[in-house]
This record gives sequence, C-alpha cells and structure tokens, in this order.
Amino acid sequence: DGAWETVWYKDCSDPSPEAQKDVVVSTYVDSNDPIVVPTNASTMQIRFVFVSVDGVNNNYLGWIIDDIEIELKAGALEIVTDELPEGEVGVYYEVMLQARGGVPPYIWTTESRLPRGLRLERTGKLCGIPEEQTEEPVTRKVMVTDDEGHTDEAPLQLAIGRKVVLFYEDFSNELNKWLVENVGLWHRTDQVKGINLANYGYVAYYGKDDMTNPNYNTGARTVGYLISKEFDVDGASAFKLTFDYWREAEYYAPGGYDKTYVEVRFLTGTTWSSWYRIWYKDSAHPSEKAWTETSIRPYKVLTNATKMQIRFVFDSVDRFYNNYTGWLIDNVRVV
Repeated sequence: DGAWETVWYKDCSDPSPEAQKDVVVSTYVDSNDPIVVPTNASTMQIRFVFVSVDGVNNNYLGWIIDDIEIELKAGALEIVTDELPEGEVGVYYEVMLQARGGVPPYIWTTESRLPRGLRLERTGKLCGIPEEQTEEPVTRKVMVTDDEGHTDEAPLQLAIGRKVVLFYEDFSNELNKWLVENVGLWHRTDQVKGINLANYGYVAYYGKDDMTNPNYNTGARTVGYLISKEFDVDGASAFKLTFDYWREAEYYAPGGYDKTYVEVRFLTGTTWSSWYRIWYKDSAHPSEKAWTETSIRPYKVLTNATKMQIRFVFDSVDRFYNNYTGWLIDNVRVV
C-alpha cells in the first residue's frame, strides 16, 4: 500500500550517546519479527527522519549519520506462488512461478503431467497453448532447486477451460494472422506522431508518414482491407467482437466520406457467405481523436458454419480532405 515501515526509533526518552555508535537493525522496532522483503518487490527505499516536534530546547548538536549499508539475507528457499490463473484451450498461456530465499539462480521442474501444449521451463515460466480442457482444477506438483542444491516443492492447481476466444490480435507480432492483399495503407507500427501508444505498443494503422505528418492523402481515393485469415467457429452459435481504436477523419455532416467499418463472413461447406457489416462510422460521425474501447453486440453465426473471417475497411471515397491522421486499431477479440 506504499506505507513506510519504522525499523528503528529513538526520541527524547533515550539518552544521547557520548560518541559515535554503530547501529544494526535486523528486527521491526515494535516486535522481534525479522524485516522481510515483500514478495515480488523489485526496488526499495530508506529514509532517515528527524522531527523536533516543538520549538523548545533545540540547542543541541542534532543527528549525524554515515556509512549506511544494507545487507540482504536470503532465508530459506521457498515457493511463493500459491495459485495459477485459469487458462483456455487454444489461447496462449504464460505465468512466471516465483520463489524466494536460497541462493539464485533457481531451476524449476515438475514430474506431473501438464495439459497437452503446456511446458514448464527451467526458468519457472509455465507457458504454451493448451490443447485440452480440464474438467476441474487438477493439482500439479512443481519443484524449485537453488544454486546450492536446496529444494522446495508445492502443489498448484491448474485449470484449463473450454475455448471461448475464437480470434485475438494485439499486433505484437507481424501481420501473420492477416491477408496482405488489397491492404491499401494498412500496416503495423508502434509510432504515429501525436498519438500516445505507450499502453498499446504495436497497432494496425491506416495512414502514412507515421513520425512526420500522419495522413492518408495519396492524391486519389484510397481504400484498404485488413482481412483476417480464416479461423474456426468451433460450434459457436453467436459471437461478440471487441476492439480499441483511435480515429481522425474528415467531418461532413451529410456523411458518406472517409468510411471506417467492420465486416464478417462465414464458411459453410465450401462456400463463403457475403460480407456482413456489423460496425460503421463515416464523415457524419465526429472524430473521437482518442483511444476508444468498442464492444459490438453479439451476432448469430450462420447455421452449420465452420469458419469465419473479419475485415476492417477504410475508404476515403474521394481524393479531398484526406490530410487527417486516419484510423488505428488494436486488441481485436472475437469470443
């Protein structure tokens, strides 16, 4: 909670020493408990506080400190991770197991069978894409060994739920989940002048000149389709789409220009359906010019469909008034 812990204390009830005195602090001031570094702490601070309390009898030398040392003591090796987040079939899973004490570095192992697709690395990273569901949480035993051979083990419950997420993209990798035909100005970037991407990293951007004068002015009409590769519907009867976007385009009240929209289609047998438009904004909609979270209401999946695709479309319609930033999207999720 950010509170300071008092580990040493003296006031006017303690006689002043007549000479320099070495002080060793190894317990809390109000108990015999050792000073324990909180789990997962990465940095620390110390502060020395002098408070006279009042303005009376303050003609004394004061307080001089020097030669400050902090010594960390390892303590016994122990696993501090006590629970694992639930995973989902088909969705990348990653968690770092934590231990403290002993003598690092640590080596992690397990003799328990992990759900197919998951692995425990020697560093303590439990990761992979689960390929099977667990009907209920199953206890897996993990062991950590330090550099001097000391060990500790702990039972952890791991549950892998059924597949819910059909498609997810945060653009942290190349556009390998997307088709690259007729993309127009769509591309992946982590820098667009005037837009804070600190919380987003890489995004998909319809525009150009990322770090000078971002715009979509090509001197002609510009159209681009960011189309996902096909992905499994997995028996879903309905789906919901969410994504984040930043948008700046022409404003013209009658509308019809600088269209931004989202469409989906389904594969039944060997035939693809027409594209269904499920989200739309154009020049009649004032530009948000801020990151906006969007959740599109659930839509039915076509009967007997086995796969689907989504596409994000930008269409300027004409060559005029295209000196605006354009459209950025991130965190595309279909569930």
